[in-house]
Amino acid sequence: MERHSRNNGVAGVGLLVGAALIAFASTQAWATGSLTIPFGRLAGLSPGDSLGFDVFLTANGQYGDVQPVILGGAAFLAVAALLLIVTRVRGLGLLWRVLSILTVIGLGILCASGWSVIGDPSSVIAEDGSVLRDALGGLTSAAESTGLLDIGPGLGLWLLTIGCGVAAISVLIPAIRRTTWQPVPGGPPGPGWYPDQADPSVVRWFDGARWTEFTQPRR
Repeated sequence: MERHSRNNGVAGVGLLVGAALIAFASTQAWATGSLTIPFGRLAGLSPGDSLGFDVFLTANGQYGDVQPVILGGAAFLAVAALLLIVTRVRGLGLLWRVLSILTVIGLGILCASGWSVIGDPSSVIAEDGSVLRDALGGLTSAAESTGLLDIGPGLGLWLLTIGCGVAAISVLIPAIRRTTWQPVPGGPPGPGWYPDQADPSVVRWFDGARWTEFTQPRR
């Protein structure tokens, strides 16, 4: 009797690596340099500090603690990875993959927000399209070009981005299909070559307990 199963081990291991990177990223700074100057008083920080994910800024100037969100996402991806590794049923494997990619998308939105602030620090203290925003943008560019302002992504933002990328790619790795042959009630009495049940033109080796993958043309 022919039996099909799917091995999601490769995807699971890759997803586990991505989850580990994301979890470690949550403990690192997402921004470094003088980005803290505009909101130093509000966030209780001083110029030159680095920002961890416990003080995460958005383009509208709001800030909050997203570290639990990142750790929760990493934990879920790790669990999904382990489930993928042990899952052999096609439907269940697809379920873990879908849930994982939705989690990665959520974390990816955080990444995009962080990179947006790094790319345009003036967005933190002024609305898009405003005169103040344009003026601050010009001053920021001038300060960066003269070396007076040094704003850059921290290790945490890099690792979060890479972790999300690794997880997303891993989820898309297809499962390996495997075929096994199981004993059939009332089957051959002992080891030998017997007519294949699926293809009468070949004979398949029966090892005495189950059908194997070895075949040869029937004579």
